[in-house]
This record gives sequence, structure tokens and C-alpha cells, in this order.
Amino acid sequence: MISGVIPRIGKGIVLLFLIFSSLLPLFAQEKKVLSGKDLSPEQFLSIVRNPPGRRSWAFLEGTVTHRRAGAKTIKAPLRLGLLFTPEQTIAQLDFNNGEVYNIGQTLGKNAKTVLSKKFPSSVKEQLPLYGIQPQDLAMSFLYWDLVREEKSEWVKGQHCRKFILKEKGEKGHFLCVLISSNYFFPVKTSFFAGDPGKKDVTAYKTLEITSFVNKVNFWYPGKLRLEGDDWKSMISFTKLDADENIKRLPKDLFRK
Repeated sequence: MISGVIPRIGKGIVLLFLIFSSLLPLFAQEKKVLSGKDLSPEQFLSIVRNPPGRRSWAFLEGTVTHRRAGAKTIKAPLRLGLLFTPEQTIAQLDFNNGEVYNIGQTLGKNAKTVLSKKFPSSVKEQLPLYGIQPQDLAMSFLYWDLVREEKSEWVKGQHCRKFILKEKGEKGHFLCVLISSNYFFPVKTSFFAGDPGKKDVTAYKTLEITSFVNKVNFWYPGKLRLEGDDWKSMISFTKLDADENIKRLPKDLFRK
């Protein structure tokens, strides 16, 4: 980071999708606010991926509603526990009271995502029916390889820098992510299959934070929308508990 300046990051921005790389304290004494517009693509993404002051936890609870063309609307409860440290993000997603996923996201140059499932293999997964991957909620896609930066856009009143990122390896997936240049959080992400060099491909999924809520001095996503060709899912959070004090960590933040 540039000496003597700090990025303008709101206190406790919980990014679920986002879900969630940044639960960040507000710096008490700002020397100079650094706009994300002034940074190189590499510097900007470094702050997004490795934000300062990460030592906190959060608990979110709500519901997911899914609509698909020609089918009935379905709904299920969702519970998310999050622990943020300078080295990693640990998340546990409990979908529909029993379909539990543990997600680990290490930070730094060699960032790695680890996913494990805590339910019997005989249980048929329901989460994919909603168009959701656990990695989406841990925002693991932010650590994909940078391909290029494109012209900035405005989304919901936020000036956003626009990046094309490619999945690591030869899996043939890339994304376009719009990240607020003032607050360093992703507002909208579109996922594609194919070559990121082509500009005429259609996104197979989009993920967007549609509202933020301020509660107990933390900002968190009130609603997130995931959308595909013929389906749409809405995640609505109605309960939140969060703290910068690790000693106040709830015993049931992560279920055994």
C-alpha cells in the first residue's frame, strides 16, 4: 500500500457473495483518503483481495427464494457463519437446515480455496437447484487471474472499476466484476464460459448485491440476486450479529 494513505473502506462491510471477503474496521485516524481510481489494477485488486484490519466475525441468517421458468417457486432457509483473520476467511454455509458446506479462503499471493461438505453422500444436494455454489458466497472468484481492466461503469450510484478475471487452470471460465472504486467491494459479477478474449459471449450467471443494511455498526448485504437464462434466486438476510472482538466469538458460529 502507498505510504501515508489508506483506502476508504466502510466499517464492517460484510461481503457475502460476495459473500464475504471483507469485514473491515474503519480506521480511526485517516491521514488521507485514497481513492481506488488512483491505483493501478494490481494495487486495486490487492486491496480488494487482502483488505487491512481483518480480524472479526459475522453471523447472517435469512432465506433463499428461487424461481425457474415453468416450475413452482421454492424457498429454503440459509445460515452463514464467517471468521476473518489476516491470513484467511473461514465460512460455513448451512443450507436448508442440514446441507452444510465449509469454505476456506487463504489470502496472499498463492490464495487457495478449499471446500468440504458436511452431510452424507447419500443426501442429494439441493443448493445447485438454486443456482448457487458455496464458493460464490465466499467470493473465491475474486482470486481468479487478472486478464485486463475495461472502461469503468456506474452501478447503483457507485463508480465501479471493471475487471475481467480468468479461472485458474484450463477450466474455460471467466468473469466480469464491477468493484466500487471508493469502497473496494464488488457490486456486480457476471460469469461466462469460453475465451475471455471474445466479447460476444453471454453470461450464464450474474450475481449482484441489490441492497445494503447497517446494523450494530456493520454494513452487510440485505439482498443478493443471482440470475441465469431462465431462473432467478434472491437471498434475503434478516438477522445479523457481528463483532471485531474475537473473544466474543459465538460458540455456535460454526456447527459441528
